[in-house]
Amino acid sequence: PHDGITVFLGVRLDRRADIAKLRARAHPRDAALNRVRQPFNVNSLALHAATAALNDHAHINQCVEHNSKAMRLFEQTLQHMGLPYIPSAGNFIVIDFSKPAAPLYEALLRQGVIVRPVASYAMPNYLRITLGTEQENTRFFAALATVLTA
Repeated sequence: PHDGITVFLGVRLDRRADIAKLRARAHPRDAALNRVRQPFNVNSLALHAATAALNDHAHINQCVEHNSKAMRLFEQTLQHMGLPYIPSAGNFIVIDFSKPAAPLYEALLRQGVIVRPVASYAMPNYLRITLGTEQENTRFFAALATVLTA
């Protein structure tokens, strides 16, 4: 960190979706920088981190396998629960609740489970769920069952 600036770097790889996202963000106090920078710009440190990550084939394969396993779990569990979803090749799934999802979003949030509403995409009955660890996915489904039966 430098005086007044803190940079957070993150690299996200998802071979199933054939994407690599790189992010570098300045501290909120540096709003002036954000007004003039290009969207999704990266610095040399982020590029080096991405190159190293892309060359770690074992880790990439492990992430792809985890994502595939988690997606199968979500698809099977949602089918068992009778909840339609949009098939996905990414690290998230979008569930159709066939009714406004905002109350479900709020109820899940109160349970400590953060999901993403997609009403701004003209999808008020849907929630976007990021696939997580086995423990996170188990917690999501437990909270979802509780919310749906309340």
